[in-house]
Amino acid sequence: MTSTNPPVGEPDTAPETALETAPESRGEAANQPSDLDALIAEARTLLAHRDSPEPDTFEDPLAFIRNDHARQMRMCNLLDAFTEKLEVEPVKPLASALLEYLTGDLPLHTQDEERDLRPALEERCEPEDGLDEVLKQMTKEHELNRDLVSFMIEDLEALADGRALSNPVRLLMNVKEFSETQRQHVTWEDRVLLPLARQRLTADDLAKIGGNMAARRDESDAETE
Repeated sequence: MTSTNPPVGEPDTAPETALETAPESRGEAANQPSDLDALIAEARTLLAHRDSPEPDTFEDPLAFIRNDHARQMRMCNLLDAFTEKLEVEPVKPLASALLEYLTGDLPLHTQDEERDLRPALEERCEPEDGLDEVLKQMTKEHELNRDLVSFMIEDLEALADGRALSNPVRLLMNVKEFSETQRQHVTWEDRVLLPLARQRLTADDLAKIGGNMAARRDESDAETE
């Protein structure tokens, strides 16, 4: 812990000029957004991309998936920061935003890969591509992440409702494991799965996948209205 005592040889009293500017400095600090506000803003930014998609968003579905991976990395950073705030600040708005991402955006991403990318790869890949092992790893990691998310959702729902957690350590442990495994998973897909898809899939394959991804999100939006 850093000592609050002044260094040896320096006066206890602050310089007169510092005393004169202190009230203004306090006022400026009060108007600055808190760390928690910044985290909430970042979480809302992750969700905002759904509200105003560019016309060509799904013309290159592999690029969209890669961008989704970048958003997932940011979400992991938010989850890590969220656990640091858990004991010291009200986290209801941040818990709500994270919950929305984990129950909305993330499942859609997983469906993109399992319902569209996987069958297209199964049709196009050659034996030397080692697709069976690639898909086996993808499926295993998806299942692990689904399990971890299901555990986190229960606790995030409680926090989003303003209720205290009976066992906050459980959430801390699940967030830690999810963040670690998700970062590894996303990095592996960017290095292995997506380059293979880029190599093997045709323009028609990509157009079909992109159309299905767009329809999936339209359907999801209609269900939430």
